[in-house]
Amino acid sequence: MNPQYALEGLNFFMADVQAGIGPFLGVFLQAHGWHTDAIGTVMTLGGIAGVLATAPAGALVDATHHKRGIIVIAGVMTTLASLVLWVSHSYWMVAASQILTAVTGAALGPAVAGVALGIVREKGFDRRFGRNQVANHAGNVLGAALSGWLGWCYGLSAVFVLAGVFGFLTVIATLLIRRDAIDHDSARGLGGATSGETNLEHEHASGFPSGQCGDAAALWARGRRGASGRS
Repeated sequence: MNPQYALEGLNFFMADVQAGIGPFLGVFLQAHGWHTDAIGTVMTLGGIAGVLATAPAGALVDATHHKRGIIVIAGVMTTLASLVLWVSHSYWMVAASQILTAVTGAALGPAVAGVALGIVREKGFDRRFGRNQVANHAGNVLGAALSGWLGWCYGLSAVFVLAGVFGFLTVIATLLIRRDAIDHDSARGLGGATSGETNLEHEHASGFPSGQCGDAAALWARGRRGASGRS
């Protein structure tokens, strides 16, 4: 199979996996006697964990040649973290599920971007990234529509079954991408591009905007010098 078609399938199916059961979590927990403040707390814990995990996850993806493995592990762990809510509704189990979903979700995006960059190289990345996003948003729409319909017809348990199916298909799509189709130097933005292109693609793959951080540091230093001069 053409690895680019497999990559589009990966982006399509992982859309439903990356967010866990998403907006249905609050409805599901309320149906099991949870109050809104407790629901907000566990979802906030997940959000904080996701923010803290973003930079380390991007660095890990940037350093490893096992990007497909990261996608498979993250997809499986995210799916299991969602499915565990089907059998346990205790506070700490739900909190752990949300934290795990956020942490693994933080690795999925950079890993998929790195694989895309490694397949199409720098020159083809913009077009490839756009097609990935089209597939991802299409998966989001279909996943939300199916979740709503299945939840209405068969109850919220059907949403968990759908999450498991999408998780399985995410793994299959990832394994259909041949290992030798990925140029790992290009996946890190080191595939012979100019300096400016390399920095841009490196930021796409790792999620770390080095140029923006440098600009921010320069502005901060300039402000400090100006404040010192006025004093």
